[in-house]
Amino acid sequence: MLAETVARLRAENRTPSLQNVLAELEDDAVKSTAVSIATRIETETESRRVHEHWRAVLQRINYDASRAQGADISISDDVGQLMAKLAQTRESHQSFGSDTRALPGFMAPSSNEGGQA
Repeated sequence: MLAETVARLRAENRTPSLQNVLAELEDDAVKSTAVSIATRIETETESRRVHEHWRAVLQRINYDASRAQGADISISDDVGQLMAKLAQTRESHQSFGSDTRALPGFMAPSSNEGGQA
């Protein structure tokens, strides 16, 4: 019930804030659960990290929903693109190593440079 309410609010382009969720719910037990979850998250995190993650998740949901409505790209296409990118990255690592700061074929000057022995 709680998850359905959050999903419905998102579908209506409304923020699923605690205030909006509580306004939509009628069952006191579900309202109590929503308040408990919000309180626990606030107490345990005391930072913006979870809130930022929540916003990122909601953005991803909106992005996925918009792609599903108007695009004809299938999941298998996404997987194929991902596999191609992984293969390209693997090949790059095999050719140049995993340290992206290093230039291929570049050798650092030795401490003996300058003709001193």
